[in-house]
Amino acid sequence: AVIEQHDALRLRFIENAGQWHAEHQPVSDAPVLWQVHVSSMDPCTALFTDAQRSLDLEAGPLLRALLVDGPEGQQRLFIAIHHLVVDGVSWR
Repeated sequence: AVIEQHDALRLRFIENAGQWHAEHQPVSDAPVLWQVHVSSMDPCTALFTDAQRSLDLEAGPLLRALLVDGPEGQQRLFIAIHHLVVDGVSWR
């Protein structure tokens, strides 16, 4: 619903002859939320890094959420949004 509501999250940036152009893409069924089950919370930092690195200006997505389910009901939610589509004031 967030991606559907906020057009900037559907932007894709294409370089053509040294010039960058932004194009809006339709809402897709591509998963933005990843969910991972882990036996300990130790791999969280590496998983969060992978989620952040999955952001792709040309192919998308520009937003990724990762829910880590750990032992004893522990959970961590990591949300990464590319800095080109969110400003520091709005993010706070």
